[in-house]
Amino acid sequence: MTNATDSNGRISFNAGASTIGLFLDNISIKEVPTPVSVHDMDMGSVFVTVSQKGSRLEVILNGEQSGAFSLGLYDLAGKPVRVASLHNDRQSQLSWNPDISNLSAGIYLVKISLNGATIHRSKIYIGR
Repeated sequence: MTNATDSNGRISFNAGASTIGLFLDNISIKEVPTPVSVHDMDMGSVFVTVSQKGSRLEVILNGEQSGAFSLGLYDLAGKPVRVASLHNDRQSQLSWNPDISNLSAGIYLVKISLNGATIHRSKIYIGR
């Protein structure tokens, strides 16, 4: 919606192929900011910064944790839309800058694993 009122506005919930009755409770609707704001997360030995820089997502890992990092950007259905693997040999900073120019505006999940164990998960909004 771009106007204060819209006769064509609607909210829908997809229950898949379910044929049983469905009861929804405690639902809230919130305005989401337009481009993603900077998210700083401290994971002890790894500090993560996520921001949108034009048509690229910027994920910066600061810390002295060595090993194999797996980074992923997923849609809300869990489908990977961007993935990468980085190896850190105790450098002070790693950076991942996937192109997001052809992604629809919306909410996505950033997931970061180190040596196979998930160390970070956050939802972000990518705007246009």
